Amino acid sequence: QKSNLSKGVDNSIKTLNLPKDDVEFNNDDLSNIVSKEKVISGTRQSYENLVYPTTLRRSNNDRLKISILSPTESESERKGGKGKAIGSVTLPPPGKITDNNKVDFKSGTLNPLELALAESGLGLLLEDDPANLEANIKRITDGRDDLKTIVSGLFVGKAINKSANAILSREAGAIINPNMQLLFNGPTLRPFTFNYKMSPRDRGESVQVQKIIRMFKQSSAVQRTETNFFLRSPNRYRLEFLTGSDSPHRFLPKIKTCSLLGLGVDYTPENSYMSYENNSMVAYTLTFSFQEIQPVFNDEYSKLNDADVGF
Repeated sequence: QKSNLSKGVDNSIKTLNLPKDDVEFNNDDLSNIVSKEKVISGTRQSYENLVYPTTLRRSNNDRLKISILSPTESESERKGGKGKAIGSVTLPPPGKITDNNKVDFKSGTLNPLELALAESGLGLLLEDDPANLEANIKRITDGRDDLKTIVSGLFVGKAINKSANAILSREAGAIINPNMQLLFNGPTLRPFTFNYKMSPRDRGESVQVQKIIRMFKQSSAVQRTETNFFLRSPNRYRLEFLTGSDSPHRFLPKIKTCSLLGLGVDYTPENSYMSYENNSMVAYTLTFSFQEIQPVFNDEYSKLNDADVGF
């Protein structure tokens, strides 16, 4: 009798109609194959539009609207579209709002020998052919006693598992000039952490808070497919700071589509167990850890009004 794993593999092969071994397929083919896998029954496809506190519906106060997107919709948004929301939660702005725009820089070094190799277009320091390596090193160091010393220290160091700098520092009280420079290494993805203390004031608000917690817990969970062959990413989120008239807030940052990396819920923030007659907790503390799925680029600011603070 076949195991559940074997049955799942067989079902996936039949369902996905995988290409033959001698047929090459590209990323689009792979995406189509995965998209044919349906999520398992019970995976939630839509959510309510919730508000906390309930009086926020009728007020003109600023707000943070968190819309839930399906994974496929968030992909379309990442390509420049506007993902369709399948649910939302509207909250007051959190007490602490910060953003941290960073670019990844790392220090880089290039000592004289590496520079000589680079300028000669050789890059053969570790070449397998000893004759070619010797000829090229001689060509670089010809008439340069300092480079000969460096090369000697380099190979002596390799022979005794020490760096050339360790040899030179011990013998001559000096090291090879590393010519250190700060080098651009790439963009980063911005994290956003929000904390909310929710204290329901009546039965209606206690139900809203319970639904909000359930919504974020379920939507941030990994999704399984029917055959159990693939796992789909959780839902993603669109975060918007809005004014009371539901227009984008000019003085708070724009946030790209995010993933919810973590949701923390403290059911007894006062360090004592207290509940209402309907068994709802008297207070909850929610901690959201979001992170954008795409970095921010310079040209994207030109798509925004100059009066906005931007990303």
